[in-house]
Amino acid sequence: MRYVVIGASAAGLNGVRQLRALQPDAEIVLVSKDKDIYSRCILHHYMGGIRTKKELMFVEEDFEDRYRVEWRRGVACTGLDIRRKQVCLSDGGGVSYDKVLLAAGSCTFLPPVEGLREAKGVYGFRNIEDAEAIMEAAAGASHIVVMGGGLTGLDCAAGFLHMGKNRLWWKWRSGFW
Repeated sequence: MRYVVIGASAAGLNGVRQLRALQPDAEIVLVSKDKDIYSRCILHHYMGGIRTKKELMFVEEDFEDRYRVEWRRGVACTGLDIRRKQVCLSDGGGVSYDKVLLAAGSCTFLPPVEGLREAKGVYGFRNIEDAEAIMEAAAGASHIVVMGGGLTGLDCAAGFLHMGKNRLWWKWRSGFW
């Protein structure tokens, strides 16, 4: 039996652990656009210099060996060919499967505000690449707008405050989207 797990965040990694516990002899392939395993929940600590990239890691150093998982790092799932039972990958390849666990997490939602998607300096806050792009752009910024008052928006604002950015504008109100 071959399982393909899509996503290397907490859900995907715990899925790998449980699959291995339940299916000791199964083949498990982990597919993730990420090249490292890290906690997205504390990215604001990375932004604010509280933690290093290494300190964001939350799995055993021998995760791949311990759970006998083949990790396809740095490639995203672009689709599923359910007739051929194959996961399509961003590098043009594919991985056949018997069963798939979709644990890819969420993606940034940009509200339908005219010109927002095309505007320069607009970032999502979902992964390490987003955080690094934000940190680079914020280094020279004197004013920062955070859109969204959920946990992600609050975490991003906390990261800015830890960076010493205290001129934040919050754009949230009920029914805004």
